[in-house]
Amino acid sequence: GVFKNRIWILGGGTYDTPLKPKRIFYNDAWSSGDGVKWEQQVKAAPLLHAAKSNSMTTGEIRRRLDRWGEAQLPPGLGIRSVTPIAVFDTGLRPHPQLDSWDIRAISFLDGRRGETLDEEGHGTAMLYLIVSVLAGERPDRFPIQMYRVLDENGCGTLSDLLEAMDHALRADFRVWSLSLGLEDCTRCRRGVLCRAVEAVAEKGVLVVGAAGNEGMVGAVCSPGESRGAVCCAAVDADLLVADFSNRGPSLMGDAKPDMSMFGVNISMDCCDEPISGTSPA
Repeated sequence: GVFKNRIWILGGGTYDTPLKPKRIFYNDAWSSGDGVKWEQQVKAAPLLHAAKSNSMTTGEIRRRLDRWGEAQLPPGLGIRSVTPIAVFDTGLRPHPQLDSWDIRAISFLDGRRGETLDEEGHGTAMLYLIVSVLAGERPDRFPIQMYRVLDENGCGTLSDLLEAMDHALRADFRVWSLSLGLEDCTRCRRGVLCRAVEAVAEKGVLVVGAAGNEGMVGAVCSPGESRGAVCCAAVDADLLVADFSNRGPSLMGDAKPDMSMFGVNISMDCCDEPISGTSPA
């Protein structure tokens, strides 16, 4: 496709890697101004396959949301001596930068509850960014829980995510990072995930979601489009919205995204090459 005088293509394929043979790559977006020199704008972005392998029935989902609405929790964020952070992503890979922090991991992947190792790398990168932002703070003030809800291909199911969210709510994690999105942003429109985020936000949970990397105008990905989430877009070094970053308003007509942060060519020790996207933003 052509967007802003550039040619865009969506790559994909199956490759052998040192960590996993026959690993599937998808959603790696490339663009070119002349058709000769190509630049990778976004690596494979985690997708939540809400309509696939979803073991929860509609009734079960409704009862879960009703239970969240009835849950009795301590007062909201306010001033707390400890601020627990929950990250819902691809898992945790050991890294020296993370060693001094109280980071624990649990898997909610169906049939793989004991497998918390991050084989994709996205979750570890998000943790690296979080602790970098918190540099100078006492690590014991910010315990972090990694909820693995996405597999080595960056895929997951809505039912696994909702189970993990239920656990985080009961464990009183008050800041949530959800750098993932439904696979089709055009079908969000206040769906189950949006309503789930609204339910936990009413309990005082701060939920941060990514706008999405499809370069769309007039739609942002769920859960970022939820009225209970702080939705973040990506800007480049010139503070211009990145070409790949989704723009609002949301499908419900709300002013989204809520904020923008730098998200282009970010270099980190835990990644072999710079990363771009609304997730790191």
